[in-house]
Amino acid sequence: GGGTHAGSDGSRGTVPADTAPVAAAMHQAHLQRMGEEEVCADLHLGGAPRAAPELLACLREAGIDTHAADSEGYDRFKECRNKRADIEPFPLAIVRAQSGREVALAVRCIAEHGAYACGRCGAHGGENDACCTDGVVIDVGQLLDFEVLDGSLVRFGAGHTNGRLYSRLAEHHLAYPGGMEANVGTGGLFLGC
Repeated sequence: GGGTHAGSDGSRGTVPADTAPVAAAMHQAHLQRMGEEEVCADLHLGGAPRAAPELLACLREAGIDTHAADSEGYDRFKECRNKRADIEPFPLAIVRAQSGREVALAVRCIAEHGAYACGRCGAHGGENDACCTDGVVIDVGQLLDFEVLDGSLVRFGAGHTNGRLYSRLAEHHLAYPGGMEANVGTGGLFLGC
């Protein structure tokens, strides 16, 4: 038999038997990495952890579109492309930045309140790291500026995926070797994430 996992809505499902030991080992490694006691193993059984009210207030007072576990849209915005049940993400909150200024404000609030942040564009990654369990996702998917500075030098926003960037570049007879997957975020791709 496999192990069980809890969905964000409290529903329970099964993890295939061959992945249950891997999930348990990954969870144990996560606890050791975070310096937490085994008591923390129950944090996600009922869904997402609760963000500190002060952190949420800071983000919302900065005017940033913020979704916490008790917010409408949380379940939709927390999703990553990897749907493995044993690595379902449970971020404290998701902020959907509309500008570089909002990214900076979000980072400031997150740092001031002792949380950690994960940048996300395409939401890819084998272990859903961009979906930031126990941290705050800074979703940059709306940062879509694009400017050709001269014949072959381009400045573009962090929200571009391969597909979007290929399309915009093609309008100017330009290209880059970014791979075949259209939904991969270029920010993570270029940074090697």
